[in-house]
Amino acid sequence: MSVDAGERGERGEREVPPIPRMPFRRYVQQFAMLMALGLIIIITSTLSPNFFTTANILNVARQIALTAILGAGMTVIIISGGIDLSVGGVLALGSAVIANTLIATGNIWLAVLAGIATGALVGLGNGIIIAKLKIQPFIVTLAAMTITRGVVLIYTNAVPISLLKYPDFAFFGQGYVGPIPFPIILMVFSYLLTFLLMRKTKFGRYVFAIGGNETATRIAGVPVDRYKILIYVFSGALVGLTAVMFTSRLLSGSPTIGVGFELTAITMVILGGTSFVGGQGTVWGTLVGAAILGVLANAMNLLNVSAFFQDLSTGVVILIAVIIDKLLRQERV
Repeated sequence: MSVDAGERGERGEREVPPIPRMPFRRYVQQFAMLMALGLIIIITSTLSPNFFTTANILNVARQIALTAILGAGMTVIIISGGIDLSVGGVLALGSAVIANTLIATGNIWLAVLAGIATGALVGLGNGIIIAKLKIQPFIVTLAAMTITRGVVLIYTNAVPISLLKYPDFAFFGQGYVGPIPFPIILMVFSYLLTFLLMRKTKFGRYVFAIGGNETATRIAGVPVDRYKILIYVFSGALVGLTAVMFTSRLLSGSPTIGVGFELTAITMVILGGTSFVGGQGTVWGTLVGAAILGVLANAMNLLNVSAFFQDLSTGVVILIAVIIDKLLRQERV
């Protein structure tokens, strides 16, 4: 018996199936989304000569990075069969905590840690309630969204907290490493970390197993509740990191940022081919979904499309993604 098997036997855990391979139709969906991204780029570059300028490309990449990290955490949650509607409220709360911590201590790194810890703590609370009390994630995180929004408004008295006296803090959202905006580096790091966790560790195997069949995974001896909690803590920490970037970008702790970001994150995930019912998905697919939303928004701005039509197009994209997901699941039945 191998050491790994022996250790598993001592803990009373049975063999957990390996991470399932992505079904062919999921690959087709992701390939289709890549084609859609390419088509949007071609059409936009044809209609607007400003699209392929260096400044615009870097701006688009930076804007994508500011929200794509939310999608990485949401991917893990949705693969596990859950959902998180609280990310926008947690983002605003994290921003306020970051700003007040920086003002109180003058320590940039302590403020960064406070923001990440805020997201992780809210994720911990969500995870405990979902796992231990067996309440649906939709209900728990919907309540958390409302609570965090209320707390941050009380905490800040609904007034933004200026950080103009701390220009060094702007590096996280506005700085560059060579020619590359620092938010892009943070995005790449977050996606690599999520990929390694999901594909190379026991944590990732259990996330897929829980999303595929929670009952069977529990029978196999996996501590499902523990891993559900860890899933929400991990996603919450990424929301906290996003709060750091937004607060740095604005040089302000804003109590109103993040409205609708939970919808944006979910859209990225579904566009990327992750099944809304769990058990299947890839973090790199989510990055493609984030790119589609970012390039589409930039294209509409360059073409002076009304904000009302931008909302309409986002809604259509979401509807198409959900329909595709539904059709693909029906094909597997």
